Amino acid sequence: MLQKRTLVILISAIVLFVLMHIRIFPLDLIGFHVWRQTQTQTVIDNFYEEDPNILHPRINARGDGTGIYRTDFPLMQWIIAGVYHITGDSVLVTRIMMCLFSVLGMLFLYGFLQQRFKSENTALAAAIMYVFTPMMYYYGMVPLVDVFALMLTMAGLWLWYRFYEQQQLADFIGTVLMFIIAAMIKTPFILYLAGLGVFVFFRLYNKTYSLKSTITYCLIAVVISTPGLIWIYTVLRDMSDINNPVVGGVFSAAALTPGKYLGYLQFYVVSLLPGVLTGYITFIVFVIGLFFVAKRVRKFTAFGMSMLIVCALLICYVLYEAPAMHTAHDYYFMPFLPIIFLVVAFGAQQLVQSHIHYRKHILILIVALSPLIAFTRMDARWNENKPGFNKDLYVHHEEIQKYIPGGALVVCGNDESKYIWPYYLEAKGWTFKENKLTDSLLQDYQNRGAQLLITDMADSSLLHILSPEKLQAAARFGTIKVIDVK
Repeated sequence: MLQKRTLVILISAIVLFVLMHIRIFPLDLIGFHVWRQTQTQTVIDNFYEEDPNILHPRINARGDGTGIYRTDFPLMQWIIAGVYHITGDSVLVTRIMMCLFSVLGMLFLYGFLQQRFKSENTALAAAIMYVFTPMMYYYGMVPLVDVFALMLTMAGLWLWYRFYEQQQLADFIGTVLMFIIAAMIKTPFILYLAGLGVFVFFRLYNKTYSLKSTITYCLIAVVISTPGLIWIYTVLRDMSDINNPVVGGVFSAAALTPGKYLGYLQFYVVSLLPGVLTGYITFIVFVIGLFFVAKRVRKFTAFGMSMLIVCALLICYVLYEAPAMHTAHDYYFMPFLPIIFLVVAFGAQQLVQSHIHYRKHILILIVALSPLIAFTRMDARWNENKPGFNKDLYVHHEEIQKYIPGGALVVCGNDESKYIWPYYLEAKGWTFKENKLTDSLLQDYQNRGAQLLITDMADSSLLHILSPEKLQAAARFGTIKVIDVK
């Protein structure tokens, strides 16, 4: 049972997190990585509007096809769509659910750290600093599957450590389930499942587990994980077929130079780690924890060594994926957060247990300032004047939607993402980018059912593919034209 003081502090942190995002809840999708946000939200909307089959996630940029597009396992989108059947569909509901998943991640992290350190204050400090990292301050409120996978991983760590202490088979099964589902949603989280496997073999090596119990645990893990591993293999195979740079990693980056590669790594260590993954003030506690961990590495338990191996595997993941991540995809680093905040907790423990009284006050000050640091670092990402795409689409999308007949297929762009325009237009059909729309391509789309062209291409470019009469008849919304191509 939580102590009353602990409960009050946790609830206060949650209330503060909600209050700091009050203006964000009703906002439509804008900001950094709005591409991924609209992709996720489109799948949610189509589960609600078209087909609730979890194996049929659909996108709007589908041409005249079904739109079924399998990447991450869409459990989060399916759950939110299920909530829509109670509340009605709304981005507000999506943001509320994302906030809930973020808060649950914080609570699972607290539970894990409280078990590990047997200290309410250490666990509280680390959990609060976690939810107020710049990364969680921003991504904790946007529809991104990584947040849900991170929450499941935090739950898995809580169950894993409980299994470590109590040896209950149900906790082991729960741990495997959490980690494999997280991996189905976002593949890099599978490294925590690998860490659990290493843990079992460490315990066998230390003669804590018998060979029989080790084989039993391995068989259970294999049985539970196999469906998820099949899903992951299928997705990676399909991504490889379309030459996705995430699958190819460093080996598919033809234009990569050693200087550029080292520049990425320097950015991750010098900028991303202190500025986004921890926040500049929490980074102080992280460094303290890092020194403490480095001094004690030879005394690590089987659990500690397993987490060290997970960390090493995550670093290898970054070294492989750096060209695909470059400097923009900061959310790819979410799998590091459980490791980072385990180290932060070690740093917090040193300050909590210090006999020098002012050090405890320093920790309290750092925890208290972490929300402010997160706000100043990330709140500007929600800027309606710079939504992350053509502002005219954001401002006029509801007016433009009135020109689209129900069920009509449209051609729209320029849209590098292929998700943003169909999401805001609430339309199915085709997208294009970089003005790469020719008269023959438009004619093909028209033959397949396209009724409208909605575009921000300049008039001079459009005259190469449209008659002057059609262009003159276009409805105009700033830089955007709605053109009947029937």
